[in-house]
Amino acid sequence: DDQPLYGHWAISGIGADLVAIAEGAVPDGATVAINGNGVAGYAGPCPPTESTHQYRITVYYLRAPVDIAGADVVDVLAELERNSIDIAETIGLYTRI
Repeated sequence: DDQPLYGHWAISGIGADLVAIAEGAVPDGATVAINGNGVAGYAGPCPPTESTHQYRITVYYLRAPVDIAGADVVDVLAELERNSIDIAETIGLYTRI
């Protein structure tokens, strides 16, 4: 994959009993990293027209909470991986026509 890594969203501190997150919401006690647009929050997929991009969604099961507030999404990946017990991942393709 030759596409540069772009962080769309990273959120930490989600309780194991949480089953949904409302659009635009941050659950109590959770922290959000800085996305690829330079702001804290979610940045949706928007590849260039007539281009297909790969999107990876990874959930980390952590040993202990990791405070990612104010950190860049790409920069927190190593910290999350270092503190993870297990991960689950899915990959999807998105094409903008």
